[in-house]
Amino acid sequence: CGGATDLALVSAVDTAGVTAADLIIALCCHNQCTWEVYTGKTHFLSHFTPEQFYLLSSLSGWATCFHLDKIFPENLEHELEMFMKEQGPPEDGEHVILPNTLKRHIGLCAKNVINDGRARYLQDNGFNVRFVKYVRDSISLENMALLAQPVL
Repeated sequence: CGGATDLALVSAVDTAGVTAADLIIALCCHNQCTWEVYTGKTHFLSHFTPEQFYLLSSLSGWATCFHLDKIFPENLEHELEMFMKEQGPPEDGEHVILPNTLKRHIGLCAKNVINDGRARYLQDNGFNVRFVKYVRDSISLENMALLAQPVL
């Protein structure tokens, strides 16, 4: 989990010429990722800074820290619109308390950014990559796996 995923990806790339094995990694603990071992740096730096990586890594925890009831409303955009109408724009320095559904959405987006960098790393090194949800949310909110196959 966390940075161990990136270390496993580096090993898979380093041995791809020796063996042609498929790779399956259950992704979790994005909040434990570190910039030092993160494999998606090249892609990440075209959009963000290393400091923002740590922010996204921290925010990724929001994807799994709420109860399953009401984690995904029927219409997230409507909920965000209603929240902004009720709260109004924040003043400079004012803290805003976000609803849990919005925090969960932000956490999932942060995880997706981190995972996208990993996928780009593998693609740049000769792998086909896809993500699959391997278990229902009611069983675990950590339920995405990275599947990679060397291009032969």
